[in-house]
Amino acid sequence: MSKKPLGVHSEAGKLHKVMVCSPGLAHLRLTPANCDELLFDDVIWVSQAKRDHFDFMTKMRERGIEVVEMHNLLEETISDPAALKWILDRKITPNSVGLG
Repeated sequence: MSKKPLGVHSEAGKLHKVMVCSPGLAHLRLTPANCDELLFDDVIWVSQAKRDHFDFMTKMRERGIEVVEMHNLLEETISDPAALKWILDRKITPNSVGLG
């Protein structure tokens, strides 16, 4: 059986697997001044967003959709010393994260 490549291949087809990122600290940092720059229409009510997100993930799983959580993938990735070194060497810089 050939494995279908990752991607979206239909707007109306059956969803088999999806990666999600639960609302959290990043969303708490949204302000009216920065939300537009971060591609949000407005600040969000994070506690309600967490409840809604959990409910949505539950409903997808009930329908047989494999829900992959980004934080779990990141945790798995950085448990590999070589992968952690690659991320720290190439992606985390003072210009992209800021100091202090």
